[in-house]
Parts: sequence; structure tokens; C-alpha cells
Amino acid sequence: MKKNTLKVTVSKCPICGSETLMEKMTTVVIPHFGEVLLLILQCEKCGFKHSDIICTAERIPSRYSLKVETSQDLYAKVIRSSTATIRIPELGIKVEPG
Repeated sequence: MKKNTLKVTVSKCPICGSETLMEKMTTVVIPHFGEVLLLILQCEKCGFKHSDIICTAERIPSRYSLKVETSQDLYAKVIRSSTATIRIPELGIKVEPG
């Protein structure tokens, strides 16, 4: 697929079974991530919708930490890959990949 070209196909919806599922795909370059595939699935009949961002390049594992010390730190944006784990030990929270 050429970069920044929108590819649209129609297929069978996994929810209602009708042939009205629009699949839209394009690739874009996102700073700090590189090239990614943007995918949107939407059924025109039942309203089912799913979207995903898929990294097209494999990267070495990395660790990033964010310590919240002021109220301004709460505005930080965190983007988690599908293979990342998020831990917030102060709250006893652990979000596993998937």
C-alpha cells in the first residue's frame, strides 16, 4: 500500500453477518513511532465499529517512567503499544498487554 493512500473494501460483518462492513486502511508516519497502519472497521447495517493502530516496524523493547509530582503532570499523554505493560504501584494497578 502506498503511503497516505486510503484503501477501502467491503466485507462481511462479524456481528450481524451482512456484507456491509467498510474496512478503511491507510499508513501514516507518527513522530517517535514511525510508520503505522490506521485501520477502521464500521458496519453500515448494525453500527459495529472497531479501530486500531498497528506499528509496521519492529522496535527494541524500551522502558519509560513518568512520576506525577504536580497537577500539571496529570496532563501527560501516554500511548501504550499492544505489547506494553503499564504499572501504577501507588494505586496497585497493572495493565497487561492485550
